[in-house]
Amino acid sequence: MEGYENNAGGDRKRLCTRSPVDQVNSLMWDWFQKARSNGLPVSGPMLREKALQFARELNVPEADFKASTGWLNRFRQRHNISFMSVCGESASVSKETVDSWCERIPELVRGYKPRDIYNMDETGLFFRALPDKSLSVSGEECKGESARKKD
Repeated sequence: MEGYENNAGGDRKRLCTRSPVDQVNSLMWDWFQKARSNGLPVSGPMLREKALQFARELNVPEADFKASTGWLNRFRQRHNISFMSVCGESASVSKETVDSWCERIPELVRGYKPRDIYNMDETGLFFRALPDKSLSVSGEECKGESARKKD
């Protein structure tokens, strides 16, 4: 109380410093927002790997930052991120692209029999397909690339 009443010097006051872990968290939030705004699905392991990459780039010692499951859970809670299914149809293709392909298709299929033409969107081939679920900020639409239609 005496120090307060006498307006004690600033040498006893705490200074606010930003730790390297805070920098990793800030970079991760920026990266996550950019990835989701581009329609990319983001998983927990992707977040953890990217966080480790940022920590290495910032020379954060491994003892100070591990990108553990606990870190991921706290990061998700802090930014209100939840795991949702990606709805690909609403973010798939622009109307101009569709119109352009509708004009080009007759030329592309000329010389083929109809039985030899396949709609790849309806086949069971998903080689290296993107996941159909992603982490996304709660309350926002979870748009992404179209993967398949469910029966």
